[in-house]
Amino acid sequence: MGDPHNSLFELTLDGTTVRHFSFGQEAEWPTISANGDKVAYDNLSGGDPIIFRRDLQNPHAPPVKLIASSHAQSLPVYSPNGKYIAFASNRGGTLDIWMTDSDGTNPVQLTNLKSVTGSPNWSPDSQKIVFDSRFGGLAGLYIVDISERVPHKLVTNLAEVSVPSWSHDGKWIYFISGGQAAAGRIYRVPAGGGNATPLSALPGYRPLESFDGERVYYSTAVVATDDVTISSASLNPTGTELPVEDLPPIWFSSWTLTREGICFSRANPFGNVSFFDFATRHIHSVFEAAQAAESLSVSPDGRYMLYSQAGEIRSDIMIVDNFR
Repeated sequence: MGDPHNSLFELTLDGTTVRHFSFGQEAEWPTISANGDKVAYDNLSGGDPIIFRRDLQNPHAPPVKLIASSHAQSLPVYSPNGKYIAFASNRGGTLDIWMTDSDGTNPVQLTNLKSVTGSPNWSPDSQKIVFDSRFGGLAGLYIVDISERVPHKLVTNLAEVSVPSWSHDGKWIYFISGGQAAAGRIYRVPAGGGNATPLSALPGYRPLESFDGERVYYSTAVVATDDVTISSASLNPTGTELPVEDLPPIWFSSWTLTREGICFSRANPFGNVSFFDFATRHIHSVFEAAQAAESLSVSPDGRYMLYSQAGEIRSDIMIVDNFR
């Protein structure tokens, strides 16, 4: 995929001189004609994630392109009151937390940390968002009020904490410790900060509390492999971890909880979004997508599902005449 920061340069064979050309932004695979008077290159654009919405009452209807721009937008999540959508986007220059109304209108930038920021999750009252951000490569947790729009760091006794979520009673923040590049153990900390309590002995990723507050669910890996599964840990009391039986491998971290079960993207067949019912242990297909649906979020009324997918990639062959 083309890098928006790519440019064309010329390096002399002795390695002593570098020339930067004014043309060739977002260029790849340059080649020079045999007599040296022309240069051709591939100009790639697009491919950034777009947030789509599916009507779960009409799953065969085409998806709606809900949140899109000339930059990336991903990790959508509905607010508990159903009025807003939080997501991560670099449309402002760096990756930050944004918010729109539930129909994708009225985008508002909530953070401007000039860092790598993401993993938004709502407080139960739909007034605050917890998220992670990285400074100097070290991840930390932050909370922003959607009215104040001033992020505050959540202080805990652990370093390298990320991928947070809020408990349904508002008292706890769940997260992983150990970095996002590789899954770490699951912890929780009081929503006001303090010492964290471990909930899992083994690594996990993207913890989400069950609606009854009895367990916290998490995927077993962050990377896209064929054996990513979901487990849960007991909260009352803590200490018991169990895999979700009868659930097939999922794609990446593409899953979310509802009161009745788990919505997830299958690892195989690729592009299938399914639902696992807690009560019956049955699985049924919800819809088929042309590519993997990532970062699933279901509206509180169960009507809609949000997810992100890569946008269309466009490519042009560019030729520069009279090259010197």
